[in-house]
Amino acid sequence: MKLRTIIFSLIALVFAWQACDKIDSPYKIQTSNIIDTGNVVKKVILIEEFTGQRCPNCPEMAVAIKSLKETFDDKVVVVAMHAGFFAIPIGQTFSTDYRTPASTELDQFFDIGSSGYPKGLVNRTGYPSGTHRLESAELAGRIVELLEGDTLADIGITHNYSTISKELEVEINVSALAPLQKKLLLSVFITENDIVSPQQNDTEVITDYVHKYVLRTSLNGTWGDQLSDGSTIDPGTSFKQSYQTTLSENWNDENCNIVAFVYDGDTKEVLQAAEVKIR
Repeated sequence: MKLRTIIFSLIALVFAWQACDKIDSPYKIQTSNIIDTGNVVKKVILIEEFTGQRCPNCPEMAVAIKSLKETFDDKVVVVAMHAGFFAIPIGQTFSTDYRTPASTELDQFFDIGSSGYPKGLVNRTGYPSGTHRLESAELAGRIVELLEGDTLADIGITHNYSTISKELEVEINVSALAPLQKKLLLSVFITENDIVSPQQNDTEVITDYVHKYVLRTSLNGTWGDQLSDGSTIDPGTSFKQSYQTTLSENWNDENCNIVAFVYDGDTKEVLQAAEVKIR
């Protein structure tokens, strides 16, 4: 009897040890996206793709952007803005609504619809002359041109995320790398990759189309938060902003990203962008 008691005690001890080794949920993930190599900070360009699931020519733009990502890698960040006529859900085939208040307002502000879809903005340069609305073939040239310029700011992203509650805490640090006299604004978006749903392609419908870089929400509205009032900013000056949100149950958090960019409030030109995966 005594031997059996000892054996049962040893088995119980093993199970107890295994239970202690398990990491209980929720757990948190921390990521930093301060992009630097030594003292050199990479310039990162923002591409905003204005598209819609019923837009017959939009897959062509998506192919061009895929090629740009392969060419420029982490020097470009992409946000797909579903907006305008072709993004309106119709019938059972196109029943999902990918539009957001931010994508709709930006689409209207930059007057994308007047020149037809799809269109791309690269750092929002060319506004308001009309040259901000770019065709697929014009994107690469604008990116190369902008990458040749100086890097004026750095963006660091730190975040905590619970996979159980889907609560997300984000901290953004923006640092000036050169003297600036601009009204700086910071926008923070959540995007989702690899959403499978129908897409019109010319005269056909691709039922298992993979939508990339879809804007899901903005953490600070369409135009973001103002960091400075236009007075002189010295190099090394930094700004910190914090945000909290809860991701939708309908989003695949393994494919979601945090996108942050800082821009000139007067010209709308983006100075720097950054992106990190949530998981």
